[in-house]
Amino acid sequence: MFFRTTVDTYARIKSPYEVHVVITFGYRSREFDKATDATIRYTLFLQQGYCPFGCYP
Repeated sequence: MFFRTTVDTYARIKSPYEVHVVITFGYRSREFDKATDATIRYTLFLQQGYCPFGCYP
């Protein structure tokens, strides 16, 4: 059972079509033996394709 959850986010724009996003979840249990008992990190690379003539139906 976890007592507290923290969320940290970080984003960097690499180009007009790419964004790098890092999301970190920190979980702390009811026992206060460590600052964070479990950490889950997600890394997203978001890319948008360039389609000048409307490639989408």
